Amino acid sequence: MAIVAPGSLFRYASTVGSGGTVNTDLAEVKSISLDGISIAEIDTSALSATVKSFIGGTKDSGTISVTLFAPSYAVGLLGSTGALNPSSYANGADYRKFAIRFGPNTGTGGFELAFSGYVTSFNVSAGVDGAVEADLTVRVTGGFTSST
Repeated sequence: MAIVAPGSLFRYASTVGSGGTVNTDLAEVKSISLDGISIAEIDTSALSATVKSFIGGTKDSGTISVTLFAPSYAVGLLGSTGALNPSSYANGADYRKFAIRFGPNTGTGGFELAFSGYVTSFNVSAGVDGAVEADLTVRVTGGFTSST
């Protein structure tokens, strides 16, 4: 499900961990989608029940998938120590802060989702009569915060 609106941005922090500021725009974003956001269901039905009952369990914030057009920019980010290279996330603390700004970046309208995560995949593709594109997936760790 594509959810990008004119003026939308995808940003990430230039440093890993809980520090750092989300201050770097990812160039030439074509689409963004949020996938797999869910909550576990815990069956609390008694053996004598005639109707099942459930409670919510652990929340899963899912993944963010991004497609972009800037292959030279993207490949630079993918470099051996690049900000978006999955292998640059050496241990559990190596996550980054990210933010998606939907809609106008100035004035009224639009809102921003902020989250922490790490890149799990990064793919570059090209075809005859087609644009060179890069796809990346960010695994969200923790929850989302939002602002206008």
